[in-house]
Amino acid sequence: MSNKNQIIRDLRASVQTLNNQLTTAKSNSPLSLNNSLTTLVQSAVMQSRLGSISPIIENNVYYPITLNYTMLMYMYKTHGIIQTAIDMPVLDAFRGGLEFSSMELDSSDLEDFCDWLEEKGVLQSFGNAVIWKRLFGGSALVVNAGQDPNTPLDKQRLRPDMLEFYDACRWELMAENPKNPAMGSQSMTAQSYNIYGVSMDKSRVLTMSGKRAPFLIRNQLSGWGMSEVERMIADFNLYLQTKNVLYEILDEAKLDIYHLDGYAAALATPDGTALVNERVQLTNQLKNFQKALILDKNDEYTQKQLSFSGLSEIMKENRIGIASALRMPITKLFGLSASGFNSGEDDIENYNAMVESEVREPARPELNALIKLCARAFFGDDYSLKYKYKPLRMMTSVDEENIKASKQGRVVELYDRGLVDSHEVGEVLHKEDLIAIETKAQRGELEDHPLVPAMGAGGSEGDGTEGDTGASAWQRSPKSGNLRRKLKSGRFEYKKKGE
Repeated sequence: MSNKNQIIRDLRASVQTLNNQLTTAKSNSPLSLNNSLTTLVQSAVMQSRLGSISPIIENNVYYPITLNYTMLMYMYKTHGIIQTAIDMPVLDAFRGGLEFSSMELDSSDLEDFCDWLEEKGVLQSFGNAVIWKRLFGGSALVVNAGQDPNTPLDKQRLRPDMLEFYDACRWELMAENPKNPAMGSQSMTAQSYNIYGVSMDKSRVLTMSGKRAPFLIRNQLSGWGMSEVERMIADFNLYLQTKNVLYEILDEAKLDIYHLDGYAAALATPDGTALVNERVQLTNQLKNFQKALILDKNDEYTQKQLSFSGLSEIMKENRIGIASALRMPITKLFGLSASGFNSGEDDIENYNAMVESEVREPARPELNALIKLCARAFFGDDYSLKYKYKPLRMMTSVDEENIKASKQGRVVELYDRGLVDSHEVGEVLHKEDLIAIETKAQRGELEDHPLVPAMGAGGSEGDGTEGDTGASAWQRSPKSGNLRRKLKSGRFEYKKKGE
């Protein structure tokens, strides 16, 4: 009985000792405060970083990638996904060219103008400049009109056979006396530019700037815009790291393991390492070529297979991150087909909206100036000329035929009601590509719309004897009534109606 009581007293003494130690540890702890609620909140904040901005600060890139043009250049050359992200929206935006309309020029004049633009590659050069703008954050379209580049561009002396355009990125230009980038200008503006040692007046350089940067970064970029790579660099790094890890796993997917008897003792001998290497190499050769494996009685051989489960989901999430950063669907960026119940229509609509807002609309100011310049050089005068982009949606052959039938029916109905004449019907049918041949209605050879005879015979108006040597006779446009003749230089000279 006395032994039992002694054991109980010893247990109580041990418990009391532990309680005293615990109390001492709590009192010496730096988190010990009189207010228990304050202690709880402080402990939660110190143990969790969810309420901290440190992860945001650590994951920001404080150096503009746009300034590292060498890296951007080789990224564009090396990675197909970068080329697709930069090029595809631009190529889709200007696919099929432009549709022109004018109240002063007829369809044949506009067709000649379109053919000249295509022959000179004007829209191709403009598209290349937009591509460099998206890649480097800025670009320019240089105008070569056969004049002194230091002087302002003389639009009165423009000739269609002398006019050329060159695309250049922002790093090929050196702006002289640039405007302060903080003054709110949407693109780089300067008094003159130096291109490969040639000084050019600002009227001969159409500059384009990328996405407008915040004011602090804008000063670092010298007034130019940001590269499109800026917003995808974090997701693209994750994409590359995942691919590298995947390739390493593939290299180690199947691992051969040899349990050699006396391996440790053999390594201790002078020739042990060489003999072990030779033995393993011979075994691998027999296993690969002879489909046989020869081992000692006490040796063992096993294979280790790595699992690839979950890798496809990781790659999919990486693709989604890059696509969301670029506002491009995965089906366009990676060439994947729509899966499940998704037909892909919503993805295409979102992509088309991105192309309209981020490529077509920002390019309008420079494109307007380019079209006016080209029209002035081709027609020799300033005409009211409007243009619009081709539709982004690609229609099937059935949809195209239904639309053509609807347009033709609408024109015929207007003709039946007497709202348009046969000549106007022929013009509309030809303009909309509803008829592949030139009809009498288009030429105005029907009974109620005779062909207007050419003028200039017998010393009448526009006989070509005055003005530019070798000019053809004046001919009146069937629809607009303007007089036009072709000069020896290749340029068309126009007279407006009433002159």
